[in-house]
Amino acid sequence: MKQSIREIQKMDLRTQVLDVYKLFVEDGEESLRARNLGKALRSAGKNPTDMEIHEMVNFANFHYEGFINPQRFMELFLVKKP
Repeated sequence: MKQSIREIQKMDLRTQVLDVYKLFVEDGEESLRARNLGKALRSAGKNPTDMEIHEMVNFANFHYEGFINPQRFMELFLVKKP
């Protein structure tokens, strides 16, 4: 059962980020589709530009054929803008 954004906000950061990730993983899949990365990051509190999302997808999606695994999503979430 997927949790609501409100329930996720009460958890620690790592748990929050991974639960937001899970909200955007489509049913029957194990990883996040690259096309959902921007929505997932914004729901987790980030505000990336379209260009930043494009760069993140290129970085994170190197060997995943359109998917981003949870560990890579966490890395992208923790990247700080200069």
